[in-house]
Amino acid sequence: MSDVVSFEHIQKLAHDARVAGTPIEQACPWPMESPAGQAFTYAYEGRGEE
Repeated sequence: MSDVVSFEHIQKLAHDARVAGTPIEQACPWPMESPAGQAFTYAYEGRGEE
């Protein structure tokens, strides 16, 4: 059973990883093809920050 993760939490993890210079492949705790992984990629790349 998968846990529900808020987009705000994903954004924080992605931001922290980006600032630390951690490659996205190492930083993302979910499979990249999963919805959470896709959201992480979206946030890591800075999309959605307005």
